[in-house]
Amino acid sequence: MISISINPKKIQSSKFHSKEFFFFFLLIAYAYLIADPLSAYFGAQGYQTSFTNTNGHIILFSVVVTPFIEELIFRTHLSGRREDIWSLPVMICVLLYIFFDINLYIMSVILLTGLAGIIFFNKRISMFFLDRYFNYTFLFTSAGFALAHFGMVDIEIVHIKVLILFVSYFPISLYYGYIRKKYGLIWSIGTHSLNNFTLILFNTIIYA
Repeated sequence: MISISINPKKIQSSKFHSKEFFFFFLLIAYAYLIADPLSAYFGAQGYQTSFTNTNGHIILFSVVVTPFIEELIFRTHLSGRREDIWSLPVMICVLLYIFFDINLYIMSVILLTGLAGIIFFNKRISMFFLDRYFNYTFLFTSAGFALAHFGMVDIEIVHIKVLILFVSYFPISLYYGYIRKKYGLIWSIGTHSLNNFTLILFNTIIYA
């Protein structure tokens, strides 16, 4: 885990180890003991309402659909392999849509341009983002994942909103990236799914 903050590129693939559950539940504790109180301090609603008042369809979407889509978009390229770099321009387009509300036509043009660049200059682009500057790509992806939840923080002051997003989502995003790099995309999807399910369960107990 320490390699996340020092050199993500050096994270080596291996079989899943049970010790990762310790870090997982440490992050759950962090969410309720630090991130949530901070949100409440600034007048934003944190995990109290994130996964409350849910029905079966919302739970299914939160536990199955959302983790699959988000991991596919935000962390496929963190394998470091050239064939997986396609998710990087997809992720950038998603962020542009969230922050600039660009229409689908413009987003399609940007996405197709990015994908065309990857097709024709795959080796050069992959070397830049997934080799030479992989650590920056890793951190940018984690930051992008946090900012992608911009609409989930119900506060108007932008810099406070960004602070809450980074405190709440950046640590778990680093962890998802670590799991993806070390164990594979299926494991990061599963970890993301388990995180959402755990939040639903704990919210039912704590905030019901």
